Amino acid sequence: TLEPCPMCMGALLHCKIGEIVFGAYDERTGSVTTRADLTEIEYFRKPKILGGYMEEESKKLLKDFFEELR
Repeated sequence: TLEPCPMCMGALLHCKIGEIVFGAYDERTGSVTTRADLTEIEYFRKPKILGGYMEEESKKLLKDFFEELR
């Protein structure tokens, strides 16, 4: 539901995942488009990216989950 962080994006690239779909963009650590675009590293082949899929629902899901933890 959240844009991958640098560590997750690195793992996805190393595993040669062909398509990445996420809901909410991550303003703090997003590594697909928001903070950095790790798909631009020439060493890796570039996967298809679909960001913002059901974005509002994803944001609400994450917000509700972390509010419940507090």
